[in-house]
Amino acid sequence: MGRFLLVAKKDKDQGVAERIRNSLDCHTCDSGAAYDGIIVLGGDGTVLRAVARYRSPPTVYAVNRGRVGFLCPIPYAAVDELIARLKDGREMGFVELKRLCLAGRHYFLNEAVIKPSSMGLGRFRISIDNVSVKIRGDAVIVATRTGSSAYNASLNGPLLLSEGIIVNVVAPNRCSFKPIVCDIGSRVRVEVDGEPLITLDGMPCREKSLDICHDGSTVRFGHLDHYDESERVEGLFLL
Repeated sequence: MGRFLLVAKKDKDQGVAERIRNSLDCHTCDSGAAYDGIIVLGGDGTVLRAVARYRSPPTVYAVNRGRVGFLCPIPYAAVDELIARLKDGREMGFVELKRLCLAGRHYFLNEAVIKPSSMGLGRFRISIDNVSVKIRGDAVIVATRTGSSAYNASLNGPLLLSEGIIVNVVAPNRCSFKPIVCDIGSRVRVEVDGEPLITLDGMPCREKSLDICHDGSTVRFGHLDHYDESERVEGLFLL
């Protein structure tokens, strides 16, 4: 049995959280120790906040208490099974999701949203490797494969079934603009007139450099035997 960090909303699931603490070596405040895993009781937003500060996050065991729970592969009804497996060191399944890196130090698993601080349409220059395009719009979204089913999907952006990067624009001034899909190894730079406002996975980020790439960082999720990613995608998009 290892050492775990337990992340849960304070106003929910206190009984379950207490049961987990009593069964495992769990901290509820990040002390900077080397954790063997992060146990999350919540939804996708709770997971994203839990891993944001780590360059190499511990394995995440995310129990779904949210509305969608795409990043939470462990059903709430299976909490006791999760506790037993972690306590006894029993076999579990794992899946790794790639993250992108902004300016060499800020990580995001879903998307970066970049917009101007001033009112009105922003003027953007988007560079992908050696190709550049200028466009005006409300914001630019740079999304991962995982994030392709989040904000990007609400803009009718493509759903990625393999690793890659999506560059999409919110309210582009050109009706002909289509989201750009590029290789996971591509380097993306976004330039905007004036001061940029940046959010990474819904959290504000103060940064001047807007260079984005995949530097090898991943988030590893533990799951039980009945996890099936294709079924989750089908259920989310009613395919």
